[in-house]
Amino acid sequence: MAVKTKMAVEQGMNVLVGLGESSITCRGQLAFNVCQSTLSALKSIERRRERRLIGKISGVQWKQIAIHYEPQWTTETDNVAGPDEVQQIHETIRDWINDNVSPEIASAVRIVYGGSVNEHNFSGLLEQKDVDGLIV
Repeated sequence: MAVKTKMAVEQGMNVLVGLGESSITCRGQLAFNVCQSTLSALKSIERRRERRLIGKISGVQWKQIAIHYEPQWTTETDNVAGPDEVQQIHETIRDWINDNVSPEIASAVRIVYGGSVNEHNFSGLLEQKDVDGLIV
């Protein structure tokens, strides 16, 4: 994922990077660890087969990236994540970007949610501070 993201932004494309955890990971309270692992891969990108470091996503390139958080367990089960739960993960993602990329990028990056959005939960999700949009 990181290599593909780097290649796309180098070509001037905008990228939607997907994050999310399975029902097993969710039950183990490891949701953010899964998201952090994906984000960390963008810090220093290495072609696995060649073990060749190809760089990292620059500050300018981060402006071409949006984050899509969708817990896989919402599509694997009939459960939905509550607005507070979604906000907590989105805030943690934004904090990670603040600490590992820059405060400027953290405040500018769009973090959208896409896990089982429906007519009953969309307004509560959009009221959350760190939910910048929805994938429906």
